[in-house]
Amino acid sequence: MPLDFIYLLVCKLHPLDLLHMARTCNGLRGFFMSRNSERFWQAASKNIDGLPPPPEGSCWPAYIAFMFSSSCHHCGRNGCDAMFWDCLARYCYDCKMRYASSILP
Repeated sequence: MPLDFIYLLVCKLHPLDLLHMARTCNGLRGFFMSRNSERFWQAASKNIDGLPPPPEGSCWPAYIAFMFSSSCHHCGRNGCDAMFWDCLARYCYDCKMRYASSILP
């Protein structure tokens, strides 16, 4: 598939949709998780008004997962709303208490 077509498609997607697409198979994962795909993430992020770029040292996929996914970064449990901006991670209460209490507030 031509890259121009992929770019036009991505321009219509929510960034979380792009992340879900990247998680569907190894081929798409390799394509969208490479450093060369930054323009695709930037295009999708323009669909969200006021979304700032990722912090220095963070990549687009990790930033999008942090901003829009509600699953715990350790165990994967859904419905996790506690966001820890220092490390760009979400932890459920159990994982925060068990694993991250020494590094998180």
